[in-house]
Amino acid sequence: MAANKHPFRHLFGSALILGTATAGLVTSAPSTAYAVDNGASSIVSLEQAQSNGAYTGWARSDENGEMYWFSNGEMYRNKELYDAETESWYYFHEDGTMSHDEEVWLSELNKWVRYDEQGHMIHGVFVEERGTYYFDEWTGEMLHGEAELSLERYGNYGTGWFYFDTWTGVMAIDEDVYLPTDDGGKWVRYDTDGTMVHGEDQRVSKADGQVHWWYFDTMTGAMQKGLTTITTSDGTEKTVLYDETFGWMLYGTQEVDGVRLTFDEMTGALLDTANVDSNEIVRIALSKLGAPYQHAGLGPNAFSCDGFTAWVYDQAGVKVYDSRVDSSFNAQSEYIRDHGGMVTSIDELEPGDILFFGSSWNNLRHAAIYLGVVDGTPKMIHAAGHYVNGVRIGVTIGPLDRDFLGGGHPHY
Repeated sequence: MAANKHPFRHLFGSALILGTATAGLVTSAPSTAYAVDNGASSIVSLEQAQSNGAYTGWARSDENGEMYWFSNGEMYRNKELYDAETESWYYFHEDGTMSHDEEVWLSELNKWVRYDEQGHMIHGVFVEERGTYYFDEWTGEMLHGEAELSLERYGNYGTGWFYFDTWTGVMAIDEDVYLPTDDGGKWVRYDTDGTMVHGEDQRVSKADGQVHWWYFDTMTGAMQKGLTTITTSDGTEKTVLYDETFGWMLYGTQEVDGVRLTFDEMTGALLDTANVDSNEIVRIALSKLGAPYQHAGLGPNAFSCDGFTAWVYDQAGVKVYDSRVDSSFNAQSEYIRDHGGMVTSIDELEPGDILFFGSSWNNLRHAAIYLGVVDGTPKMIHAAGHYVNGVRIGVTIGPLDRDFLGGGHPHY
């Protein structure tokens, strides 16, 4: 069986392995000169084995201390061997020397394995200066990529999903790793015990040396970024904001898709914008009274009807649509309905509510800001867009149109 030594041996040198356990935690130590001893009870000299044409068993060179295996006088070369006495697998190179203290590529089996200082194939956790590795309990194969394992019996490791570098095989410990997925990839975190983190996580960031909170999806482990609703450790829900670059929780006033939102300075929870002062909404709307109408106008000097309502709420720091890509009255009405703030009776409206008009919710045509009842008549301020004597009317005040469908503001 053809085999190659791991290329990293030439970069970092070999590491000696202390201990003889082949299915447990093995750690490395500095190199030292010694005669290889695999624990076999009977080992003859290499010269004796070579002079006996029928010899089967172990041999050791008096010259270099290396070990060999003979079968009916033939030296093993490029072969694996299972020895029942020592209960271990071994590998022998082209020159017949037993592999020890190195990683070997077994091409016919398509796997990397490692042999300890006694030549035994390693199984389980292996620790050395470059990092921590895991070799399959049965096959001895070095693991690469993701693996679900129970490693608590090795002391400092947990049970769950682990990640081993796809090239080096080093276990990710206290480390963020980017994993490619079918939908574009995800950042995940592996804890100090090697297991993938799920849910809330607090620690010192390696980026700035400060303590931060993160949240990782409870199923996939994906690091959450942006505006996210999470379930906390006490079972309650809250909407928070995570940095788009580093993933840590943000606090105070932040801009999200062009909208200013405020998050609690202690908990990070989005403050209840349902209690935003309606007078402030009305004040902002009235400040643009007389501004011209402009098709698709988003302000601040000219507006379409839904551009006007979106701009007013943006200025008040209240989110009324999911993304700046679509801030239309359709997006606004959907957002308010999704956040439990829509009413269909004029009597239930509050000043500052966004009003929607059309033949149906699937066929909206207009949006406005409710001002309340003035002289017995419900009034609104809106970017009208219709023509009077050839002049297109901009932001103006008037009664509600007859095709009123509903109105409101989001509740978080």
